[in-house]
Amino acid sequence: AGNHTVTVPEGAVQTQNGHNGGTATAVFAAGPAVPSPVLYDQIRYIGEGGGAYAVRWDAGVGPGPTWSSEGADDFSVDGDGWTITEIQLMGGAASQRVDLAIYPDVDGLPGDTAACALPATPFTYPSDGPRALVSAPLPTPCALAPGSYWLGVSFVNDYSFWQPNLPISGRQAVWRNPGGGVLAQVAPCPTWNTLTHCLGAIQQGKDFSFRLIGTRS
Repeated sequence: AGNHTVTVPEGAVQTQNGHNGGTATAVFAAGPAVPSPVLYDQIRYIGEGGGAYAVRWDAGVGPGPTWSSEGADDFSVDGDGWTITEIQLMGGAASQRVDLAIYPDVDGLPGDTAACALPATPFTYPSDGPRALVSAPLPTPCALAPGSYWLGVSFVNDYSFWQPNLPISGRQAVWRNPGGGVLAQVAPCPTWNTLTHCLGAIQQGKDFSFRLIGTRS
């Protein structure tokens, strides 16, 4: 007799009459959350054009190493840490190779030593995504402790641009061209500095577009 409450897997709350005139209420509680493979997503709005040139040139190829440049953008690892298994970018190169590096944050800029360095990582363009969406499964997963990091990107041996994301998330993206050969820069940037400082007003308010996929610890 009386009211009875039963908890079962997720669904709607339902109430029905009991055999003796009472009511039985089934409370459908949410089951365990299915972890999303997306750890961080910064492809919310793709800026129209104005991407930053980010390419590693080998000796004897194209304009050569003085034109080699790298872009980087920040993200934070939460919880007990992440293991990154795939990186997606808006960009592309005919070589379908990209240098990827994840640097710890040091005083608001990428540190000198990468936590994970993945040179010449092969990438593909997903059949169900935009042509500029680069999908790069990592040959070695990158395990990161909680903290702040920067994703560094240089496409390999092609005139390529890492496309922007609006608005800025966290710190503004940074860029460097150690050899000083890139003509588009408005200020020399042999070491890391903001996109706006290095490449001018066209980069005002812009970050880079990327997505991190993997698992949480």
